[in-house]
Amino acid sequence: MAIVLIVLSVAWSINAMYHAPQLSRLDEWTYIDYSWKISAGHIPVRGEALGLEARTAWSCRGMEGAIRKVVPPACSEVASHAAHDWPFNGENYNAFHPPFFFLFTGLFGRAFAFVTGAGFVTGARVFCALVLACGIAALYLAIRAWRVRPVAAFAGALVVLATPAVAASGTMVHSESANALAGAAAVWIGARIFVQHKLGWAVPSLVALAITLTRVVSTVGIICVLAMVALSAIFPKAGGFGRSDRRKLVTIVVVGLIAIFGGYFAWSMWQNARTPTGYVPAINGLSTSEFTGQFAQVIGTLIAPYGITQHPYDWYMQDTLVSDVLIGWSNNVLYWFYIALPWVGLLAFLGDSARRLLAGSAAIGPFVAAVVVQGRELLTNHSFFRVLSGRYAMAAVPLFGATAAALFDRKILRWVLLGFGLASYAVVMASPWLPLTAG
Repeated sequence: MAIVLIVLSVAWSINAMYHAPQLSRLDEWTYIDYSWKISAGHIPVRGEALGLEARTAWSCRGMEGAIRKVVPPACSEVASHAAHDWPFNGENYNAFHPPFFFLFTGLFGRAFAFVTGAGFVTGARVFCALVLACGIAALYLAIRAWRVRPVAAFAGALVVLATPAVAASGTMVHSESANALAGAAAVWIGARIFVQHKLGWAVPSLVALAITLTRVVSTVGIICVLAMVALSAIFPKAGGFGRSDRRKLVTIVVVGLIAIFGGYFAWSMWQNARTPTGYVPAINGLSTSEFTGQFAQVIGTLIAPYGITQHPYDWYMQDTLVSDVLIGWSNNVLYWFYIALPWVGLLAFLGDSARRLLAGSAAIGPFVAAVVVQGRELLTNHSFFRVLSGRYAMAAVPLFGATAAALFDRKILRWVLLGFGLASYAVVMASPWLPLTAG
């Protein structure tokens, strides 16, 4: 079944890349630039000019609409224009991300281009599509570790794949494609601790460190699991543990958080030391505001990511991939499914301590994502997001998928969930072929 999920995921990505060769407005040009440069031996610094490869992709592949009334130069004129003629002054403002994902993306993209002649960007997109596919397959295996039957586990993973913001990550060059894999790792770590009662600290902390050095926001899922471990350390009986397990549970939490924050701060300190003094990102103010000490402005945004499937603020795809049917399904069906799911799970699992903790980790996922994103923005740029997109919570969606699989793992209900997953996938797959009239 894991192989079937890989096939379904890759089929979606091929379908999407065929219909949407243009770049994604989710900063794809900066990630193309990062991948190209680091695979050539240079780690970019925030604020440096986009290289020729990224500028050419932006102009020649195109992108819908202008940004701040600026459009890229024409494809035939790329060589005759300086980088500042592109939107955002042709600047790479995303070099704060850890380097490892982009290194592998760039190396694969170069190899793919060399072997097939299809071009670097196509190769880099294929790599991201494969990462998403592996993440969905890994999620199926992680859900099975919760002693969920194959049909329900398959259905839960399929629903995650068919979540628009997750599906979108397999269509572009972006480290968001690692969210499914990071979320699957969190689901698996949860099963090790809460189901198998394996209480060693080494595996969880190494997984947490690996996720941190891939994409910091992708740590949301593992942080949610660590929060449930901390809760179990305070109330061991409610978590299915004994008092003698408290020290081990605390150690898992402490070392895991050290791995996350240590990895993040070590990378940030090194990269910040290379960033020009007083640097202000060209994108500043587009979706953020300067923080003036009014925490009430920030606190009000922390529940916004619970709308993880609402269009247009909580997911984005190129216009050629979006249809009225996809928007309607996402806003009216998936939205309420995800809003209700963890809370129904908490009630249904009152007698099952392990699965209750799984539902609890899903329930806090979007809130944790908001805290991580706003916290990083406050520390890095002294600003905050006016509206927090639910796509930042995508690393928590695998926890939702696992909760759904566990909740529906009953004689008839598992087939209901499978039908729901297949319907969701069909809507996403058909969307590029269907009309879009909504704004």
